[in-house]
Amino acid sequence: MRSARYVPAGLLVYLVVTGLLYATGRSKARRAGPSLVFGPTAAVRWLLVAVIASFACVAIYLSITPPASLLGSMVFGLISAAGTLAFPPDVLATNLGVSEVRWWGAKTVIAWKDVVRVDYNPLPGTAVVVSRSGTRVVHSSWNRDQSGFLEACLEHTGLRPGQSKA
Repeated sequence: MRSARYVPAGLLVYLVVTGLLYATGRSKARRAGPSLVFGPTAAVRWLLVAVIASFACVAIYLSITPPASLLGSMVFGLISAAGTLAFPPDVLATNLGVSEVRWWGAKTVIAWKDVVRVDYNPLPGTAVVVSRSGTRVVHSSWNRDQSGFLEACLEHTGLRPGQSKA
């Protein structure tokens, strides 16, 4: 039997996620020295940490309560682990180039002179800067100041979204 709480719960989740995306997209980039930092807002970081921790707690709970559910704990544990890998990185724009810094230390750097294309998909709100070697820096909808990021790309490369260097 279907619960009458499914629709309000789904609507609440939709409104929270949409509100966070809206607030994040409209918040301006932070300045850190000579760099503009287009990272996620503090609210997005805390929400993602809470969701990841919740899935980890459910995995632990399912593994220790009788009857222990190995499959359930594996599924929730994998979702929790995948969430840590999918955490939105900081995207930095400097006078020399654009870079993406993940929380575990992986860093992707593209010099502005090496950028050959800037792709933008408005539906998910994703901007991708592509270098000659195929290296990519992705500014997702979870990163702040999307229009500011596209303006920085235009200013440093002269490329509009969807345009390529010959």
